[in-house]
Order: sequence, then structure tokens, then C-alpha cells
Amino acid sequence: MPEGENNSEIIGEIITYCRDKGFKPVLITTPFTDYYNYWFSGDIHKDFKSDMLEISERYDVPYLDYSRDPRFTKRLDLFADSDHLNPVGRKMFTEILLRDLGII
Repeated sequence: MPEGENNSEIIGEIITYCRDKGFKPVLITTPFTDYYNYWFSGDIHKDFKSDMLEISERYDVPYLDYSRDPRFTKRLDLFADSDHLNPVGRKMFTEILLRDLGII
């Protein structure tokens, strides 16, 4: 079995576990800087997003991709490094995510 298929099954098990515990799982890709995105070709991003959308459809969970969100990509002040948000960035992202999910 290819590694990607195994990863998809593991994600499916996590989704099932969350639902069994009464949680509503959501798949997300967090924001990255332009510097981080530069190192991933369009094909790599496209393949990853395609895989995530397939998992989203198979398990009927939403998938939200913020990896190239312009509110973050050029805002180096929101990142601890090229792909990890700092406390200010995490707060901003959490508020956006909760709004997008209709929680606030």
C-alpha cells in the first residue's frame, strides 16, 4: 500500500474517533509565508490539496486551505518562522477560522 493511502486511512480513523466522541472534525492547512510556498511547486501544492479534498469528500468533513491566504503570506510579523504562526498570528488565524466555521 502506498504511504499516502495509509496516511489517508489514518486520517479517516482520527475523523471517526472524533465523531464517536461528539466532535465535528475539520481539515485545515494553516497559513504559510510566501517564502515557504516558494519551495513547493504548484504541482506539489495541487497534489496535496487534491488529496485533502478527496479525504474531505470521502469522510464528509470540511477542508479549509489557508496556505496561500493573502492575509498572511506577506506578513512575516505574524510568523515565528516560515510556516509556524507566532502568538499574534495564531490569535488572528483562530479568529478567522472561527468566523469561517460560523462559530463566532
